[in-house]
Formats: sequence, C-alpha cells, structure tokens
Amino acid sequence: MAEHSPKDRGTTGEELCCAGILAFFAVQGAVPFIAPNQALESTGREATRLMFYGGIGSQLVVYSAIAYLLLRQASRVFRWLGAMQWTLPLAALVVASTLWSQFPMDTMRRSVAFASAGIFGLYLAMRFPVRRQLAILRITMLVLALGTVVMALGFPHLGLDASAGHHTDWQGVFTQKNACGRMMVLATAVLLADWKPSWQRIASMMLFLFVMYMSGSRSAWLIEAALLLLWAGLVVAKRLEARTLVLAALAAFWFTAASAVAAWLWLPALLHSMGRDATFSGRTLIWKQT
Repeated sequence: MAEHSPKDRGTTGEELCCAGILAFFAVQGAVPFIAPNQALESTGREATRLMFYGGIGSQLVVYSAIAYLLLRQASRVFRWLGAMQWTLPLAALVVASTLWSQFPMDTMRRSVAFASAGIFGLYLAMRFPVRRQLAILRITMLVLALGTVVMALGFPHLGLDASAGHHTDWQGVFTQKNACGRMMVLATAVLLADWKPSWQRIASMMLFLFVMYMSGSRSAWLIEAALLLLWAGLVVAKRLEARTLVLAALAAFWFTAASAVAAWLWLPALLHSMGRDATFSGRTLIWKQT
C-alpha cells in the first residue's frame, strides 16, 4: 500500500526529486542547452561535445537518482515486483536484446533506461497515495509549461519548432510541437482529475491551455476539446437523477455518433478550417509506401 500523509503537509524533497525525474522523461532527455533539439537530425546539425557529454551526464544523474530512490525502498520494491507481472518480462526481453543487437552499447543504454522507467513507475505507485501522485504530476507539468514559455520567448532558436511550415509553433522544452501539445493535454487532465476551484489551479489551467494553443498541435486541440467535454459531462452526470442520467447518456451517444458521421462526411472542409489537408500533412502518402 502507498504511504498516506497528512493533506496539509508541504512538498518534500523526495517528491521534488520525483517531479524532476518525470520532467526528464517528458522532454525525452533533450535537456535545453545541454542536449537541445539542434542536435537532432531534423535540424541538420550535429551535436557538439558539450551536448554529447552533457546529454550522457544528465542521464547518469537521473538514473542514479532513480537507483537511490529504489535502494531506499529496496525491500518494498522487491515485494511489489509481482505487480509488474506483464511489464517486467517485457523489460527483461528489452535488456536481453542487447545480446543480438547490431549496436549493443546503444541498445544496452536505452534498454536500461526503459527498465528503470518502468520500475520508477512502480516506485511512485507504491510510495505515494494517488493524491500525492497527482500533486507531483502538477508540479512537473507546471515546471514544463513555464519552461516552455521561457524557451519560446527568450530562446526562440531552441523553443520554436524547427520543421518546415511550423517555425512559429512552440515546442519549448520538448522535442517537437506535437509533444508539447500532448503534454499540455495531460497537464489539464491531471488538474481535472482532482479539481478544486482555486486561483492557483485556475491560473495553472489557463497556462496549460495557452501553451497547448501556442504549440499549434491540431491533434492536441481536438483531444483537449474531447477531454473538456467528457469532464463537463461527468460533472453534470453526478448531479442528475437515475432516470435523467439514462436519457442524458442516450442523447450523448446519438450526438457523438452524429458528430462522427458529420466529421467523416465533411472531413476535407474540417481539416481545411484547421489549416490541414486530407493527407494529414503528407502522412497518408507515407502510409501508402509502408
């Protein structure tokens, strides 16, 4: 069982450490100024020595922190390994693939990271109750959102998307604008999962929605709209009587079905209104070649 703590206690150093680790995973290790996106293939630039060793160093710091946290709770982690009955064999297979990999060192480095991330997830689940997990995630998302604003406005050569046609879209501390948009959708979901109206949470929600909008990720916009509609529907459903709830559920079902049919019939026009086309920015052309 996860440890329960008083509701009014502050954030501990352990929780801040977990938030930092989660932030590292969220940016996929592309730490700004150390391993920035200029080193990615999409920009056509090679990594400098600082980027290369800085990236490796940041990984060593993060995975050492994970190892430290796991060792502090080693006995409990060992007892809870059975909860990973499906993911543990998969992680073991990934690590074992080093034996037949064409690039064993790269495979070993990435497979160890994969396994560490899975065990770290187990650590979070057993160490903290759900409310504290959500609190850690809120801190993580807030730092990422603020970091994105700083990168996009203060360091546009790093904070704006480098792909053609998207030079004004924000990617911030993330590797790409769509990653930024998806993470902000997750950030709003974390807030809504334990929503309590307050100026801090309202301000955080406005920040997450703003960054998501500036990312220019149309898929994130659609998912966010669906998320907000679902959340609003659940809030309303809690206040309805049983008979009214059944009628509302039937109405929601038929409305969703009608919306799906309408979207399919007028898909080109809908995509055009969002600045996209029926090829999904050329994706369907690529799919035909696979």
